[in-house]
Amino acid sequence: MQPKFTLRDLGSGGIRIFAIALVLALCTQLSFSQEGKGSRPVPVKKTAEIQAKLNRTKTVAPQVSTSDNDAGKPNRVAPRASANRTEAICATFTGSLLAGDQTMPNRLTRPGAGFASTCAVPSTFPGPFAVGGGVFFDTYSYTNTTGLTQCGTFTLTTNDLTNGNVAFAIYNGSFDPNNLGTNYLADPGVSTGTPQTAPLVFSRTINAGQTIVIVVNSANASTAPSGTASDYTVTIDFPICSSTPCSGTPTPGNTISSANPVCPTVNFTLTTQNSTAGSGVTYQWQSSPDSTNWTNIAGATNPALTTNQVAATWYRNQVTCAGNTGN
Repeated sequence: MQPKFTLRDLGSGGIRIFAIALVLALCTQLSFSQEGKGSRPVPVKKTAEIQAKLNRTKTVAPQVSTSDNDAGKPNRVAPRASANRTEAICATFTGSLLAGDQTMPNRLTRPGAGFASTCAVPSTFPGPFAVGGGVFFDTYSYTNTTGLTQCGTFTLTTNDLTNGNVAFAIYNGSFDPNNLGTNYLADPGVSTGTPQTAPLVFSRTINAGQTIVIVVNSANASTAPSGTASDYTVTIDFPICSSTPCSGTPTPGNTISSANPVCPTVNFTLTTQNSTAGSGVTYQWQSSPDSTNWTNIAGATNPALTTNQVAATWYRNQVTCAGNTGN
């Protein structure tokens, strides 16, 4: 299945507001609605350290693995604290890993969460890990056109709770599936695990004008159902998506949740469908028990919000440019 690619609509400044209602799980699908010019239902968008020596290949039999690492460590546990990212979401890529996709003989070794790349300490190539039958993979190209060298944050989520065990990494300029060390830049050190309990996140400084290739792959063999993923979403965030001041009316689009449905006290991340280009954009996340009476969420003034809930709640993000705000 060919992946879908979506660059955030770089609309410009004021606001249209689209809300999302998140219900607690046991576990029915969420219902969503947009506010603005009428309401209509919309679907959620589908959400012993190892330092392997270069060119040394480890091998695993084509079996089902729900682990997020190759070091025998416990899977990551979702953090409980609420947080919100300060970056602007500059691009989004969505797709799936299914029969018909490309395959590669090896994937990256997953040394564990402590090996995630940061802009301060970029990760080093962890080495290849051979998987019998190979693994499905997709690639996407992105160029930093902001005019600035910035610390980029890369995030992957999946809503496939049955099979999806997804990994990703970034490469400089081009990607060779037969030589995973060539042009390697960074990765999070782990895959999502099955089911995913927290978004995969890592960061890397990207130069102005630099083109990178994002590689998304399964951790398991393509010959088994566990080697597939019905969906995934990758976002690229920078402190700003453009150095030009914003103007006009923002069109943030639908509010998107990283989890569908959500479970009590378990963190999920909210973003908007479209980013707003330019500097001077402000954000204010709001919540409501009934989609009528809205309250500002204290400190939630960034493009994305990570939170949790104990009761069914509506969310929206007011996006404002140059003092132009409308409901």
